[in-house]
Amino acid sequence: MVIPILLRCITQRSVLAVLATTTSVGLTSELAAQYAVPSAPINGPAPEFNFLDVPLAEGERIISSSTSDGGVIQYGGGNYRMVDSSAVPTAASGSGGPVQVQMPSAAGGFPLTGHCATGNCGTGGCNTCGPRGGLRSHHGGYPGPGGGMALHGGGGTNLGGHPRLGAGGNVCGPTCNPYHYAAVDVLYMTNDNLQTYAGPSPIGVSDYDYELGIRATIGTVPDCHNGYEATFVGPFEWESSASGGRGFNVSNLDLTAFDAQFQRFEAELMSFELNRTLIGWEVIKLLYGVRYIQYDEEFLNTATGPGVAGLLRSEVENRMIGGQIGAEMTFPVTCRLWTDFRGRAGAYANFAENDFQLRYSAPAPVDEILILTGDDTTELAGVFELGGGLRYYVTNNFHIRAGAELWYIAGVASAVDQFGSIFSAGTGRRTEVDDDVFLYGVNAGVEWKF
Repeated sequence: MVIPILLRCITQRSVLAVLATTTSVGLTSELAAQYAVPSAPINGPAPEFNFLDVPLAEGERIISSSTSDGGVIQYGGGNYRMVDSSAVPTAASGSGGPVQVQMPSAAGGFPLTGHCATGNCGTGGCNTCGPRGGLRSHHGGYPGPGGGMALHGGGGTNLGGHPRLGAGGNVCGPTCNPYHYAAVDVLYMTNDNLQTYAGPSPIGVSDYDYELGIRATIGTVPDCHNGYEATFVGPFEWESSASGGRGFNVSNLDLTAFDAQFQRFEAELMSFELNRTLIGWEVIKLLYGVRYIQYDEEFLNTATGPGVAGLLRSEVENRMIGGQIGAEMTFPVTCRLWTDFRGRAGAYANFAENDFQLRYSAPAPVDEILILTGDDTTELAGVFELGGGLRYYVTNNFHIRAGAELWYIAGVASAVDQFGSIFSAGTGRRTEVDDDVFLYGVNAGVEWKF
């Protein structure tokens, strides 16, 4: 049987083959009009149409082949198997079961997985990685690593390991593989709260160094879209200290007898949050929940001299609890390499407390000056986080990642804001909560789905 074939080149790798027999075929009056074939009277015989009358666009050609059912023709470097259309099951076949069509592998790329491998759909495209790791898509959507489309369309790529967990699917519709996940990131961050400090001592201190902390997250997604996660961040501990000689910048006390001083700053941070998550096709994760943040500072100055000794200590605690919203987004660069973004914003009640202490012992007539005060208050605080970086999928369910991030905490009490250059019995009796803190640095970590 001779079969004329119209081959229309869509792209270098996509070919649409339209098959027809040499006999006449029936067309609707609308399509017949398109090709200048007179329409038939109502209830009359269908107009005749010759396949060879189809006008060809540039790059199109009609070829003939004696290929029978089951044979293969080659075009543009690809193989196309001929089938008898009457043997292809459809949704109207009445079998009552899913349509099964064996989908091919893509030459030069990863084997197709998910629906594209099992053929749980009669039509639809698939996605693979190209020979150089690039994305090759035959249907819309972002290809999710390890099977399934991130938004819509055909299956994804096989990156090794177990089949990918999470949402996927093709034109048949979404699929769901419920999963849990665990992630650990190492954070290397600094605190800039010392950059503009000028205290009562003439001793200068350097800025805080970068310090290590961790961010550990565990979560579960029982239906691939709605889930829960818990995250712990910390503990961060920053310290800066210095020692020096004479002088003390206090206007109402004669402290010129001091000839040796030591000064130290400390800051600590930790955080715990519990969130409700909404995941969309493994590309975006929205979340909302509650969070607790603890930020503490301490300033200590000791001074000695002939017959004199002094101690200045200011310590504050910020206990912040409130609600937050956030988002995490990813976007493919290649099949394995993706960009990611994370953000958080929240409003908190800051239960702030301060303890202030001043001791000064000297010969008569000064004798001893002693101030021991404290206070607590509740104020509004805000916390904002931004981060971005890259992630690399080692297998379907395991990736490594690295990036940078910035935290901004507004409405906190700082140790050095609780006193000035004049000391009195009222110093430290009111907690000042009007400082802000910038934290910034880099991170690296891993995530595993199971």
